[in-house]
Amino acid sequence: GTLPTLLGQMTSMVYFSVGDNDIGGTIPTEIGEWVSIAYFYVFSNNLRGIIPTEIAQWQSIVDFYTVSNNLTGAIPPLRVRERCRIALAKAPFGNTFDC
Repeated sequence: GTLPTLLGQMTSMVYFSVGDNDIGGTIPTEIGEWVSIAYFYVFSNNLRGIIPTEIAQWQSIVDFYTVSNNLTGAIPPLRVRERCRIALAKAPFGNTFDC
């Protein structure tokens, strides 16, 4: 399956985890509406394209995992909590790091 654009309507989303589910397509730009999101896990799927710039609207991400997908492009600026962990896809993003 794919991630539906209707996800953007869930504006109070705090925890989103669909890792290892064989999800294809792109990450919908509508998830930028999740200003309260703290945990975002979409690892080990078949997602492609860029990480939407709209996620720069997120207020305080703690965990951001997109490992093992086919994502490309730059990472939008993220507002992170004092302690966070980010795991990104293949090059040019690199690996897991603390922020």
